[in-house]
Amino acid sequence: MPDPMWLVIDGWDPSYFLYRYTGSGEFAGDTWRGSLGDAQHQADYEYACSSGGWMEVTSDIDDPVELARQRFAQIG
Repeated sequence: MPDPMWLVIDGWDPSYFLYRYTGSGEFAGDTWRGSLGDAQHQADYEYACSSGGWMEVTSDIDDPVELARQRFAQIG
């Protein structure tokens, strides 16, 4: 699997998925977690993410990976 650049957590209790994507938006793997907190903990464990770095994606956004790519391009 390629190295991920973007992480997306999707789901609802009691089923969440931690999705990984490359910088170009290519799928790079996923894992199932039993809660939102577990998914965030797994992301922190694997990639040293802080919970303050998560951004909620509202239902009007069709492509959260593209949104992340655009936001990252703006800041860096």
